[in-house]
Amino acid sequence: MEENTNLYSDNTNQLQVEENAKSYLVETAKWAKFLSIVGFIGIGLMIIMGIFMGAFIFKYAGAILIPGLSLGTLSFVSFIYIVIALLYIYPILKLYQFADLSKKALTTNDSAILTKALEAQKSMFKFMGIWVVVVLFIYVIIVVVALIGIVLNY
Repeated sequence: MEENTNLYSDNTNQLQVEENAKSYLVETAKWAKFLSIVGFIGIGLMIIMGIFMGAFIFKYAGAILIPGLSLGTLSFVSFIYIVIALLYIYPILKLYQFADLSKKALTTNDSAILTKALEAQKSMFKFMGIWVVVVLFIYVIIVVVALIGIVLNY
């Protein structure tokens, strides 16, 4: 069995990280903040595009209908665009929290804040990992349905 060792000589929340690790964490936090801000902007643009796409579809439905595509199908695409944007709010928010809390932990030398920062990062990665599995599963279903459709048409 592993022994549970105390990494600190006293019971304070003093963060004990080497200078190289601190500089890596500072740089990581900067990139995380940049990516989260870009992510929030992207989410906003996706929601706006989904709304305008839906409005455009209803206004010009007769002019843009492609044979085989219904108004409902085009509206569904607009709806899915908005849903995907809303799904990305959580991981982008967690990424922003990681960046903000990491910076705060380093400026105050508080290990409890760093723990919260790493928890936010873990939550972001966990969500994205589950999301990737779900998307891959959807892709497999699409491929299987397409192959069945091809086989049944011949």
